[in-house]
Amino acid sequence: MKLTIIGSGTGYINAKRRGPCFLLEVADQKLLFDCGWGCPQGLLAAGIDPHSLNHIFISHSHADHLASLMTLIQSRLIAASFHPEKTVASKLFLHGYKGFKKDFRRLRRMMMPEAPQNFKIKIHEYREDSRRFKGFDIQSLPVKHTDFFESVAFRIKAENKNFVYSGDCAYNQNIISLAKKTDLLLINASVPPQMYDDRGAFPTHLAPQQIGMIAHEAKAKKVVLFHLYDLASDEQTIKAVKKNFTGTVIVPKDDQQIEI
Repeated sequence: MKLTIIGSGTGYINAKRRGPCFLLEVADQKLLFDCGWGCPQGLLAAGIDPHSLNHIFISHSHADHLASLMTLIQSRLIAASFHPEKTVASKLFLHGYKGFKKDFRRLRRMMMPEAPQNFKIKIHEYREDSRRFKGFDIQSLPVKHTDFFESVAFRIKAENKNFVYSGDCAYNQNIISLAKKTDLLLINASVPPQMYDDRGAFPTHLAPQQIGMIAHEAKAKKVVLFHLYDLASDEQTIKAVKKNFTGTVIVPKDDQQIEI
């Protein structure tokens, strides 16, 4: 498996980090996790044709994780009709939180009601679920993020490796359970170390110190951080994680590739 960091940032638009978006390549399958702002351009910068995606996972409905989804869908509809030279995957699987199917259909009607559906879309909703697809298995658990709706975290097993994506969440037992002995844990790290020391835990996001606790308890091998505001240096952030975790910690850059 290979992970490409398309966007490691937040909902705050800046030149350093795109919104949350991550490409996981498993054999001949391309899996995209969340579709934050800048996602299509980031895929192109990584040399990935956005029309070739096989699976898209949406952890929750905040704009910084969902905003580019319909742009990807619209471009795919156009490519299938007007750019036959493009390799458009014949079927797209969408994986999302409970209620995602209704949200997607509403967005489809609102944003492109006149466009014919010229490729297949299959939608799956997740809470505490397990599913098997060509080349990989999925496990999911709900994780606490906001009182308004539930977010979902995903675990992918393929090629004798495990990858876990937290989405956005606060400290909770479900992310620890899902991340047990994972090879790579991609986890949100919005709260700067000093802010956590001064104010304590936040109800919606994680601090590096908490990530270290989670990774230690889960016995994860490697941790990659995202949802970064860059309010602390990379060194300060890594040091805070390593207070509780002895494994590998990466503060990534956009466009970075990581082998799992």
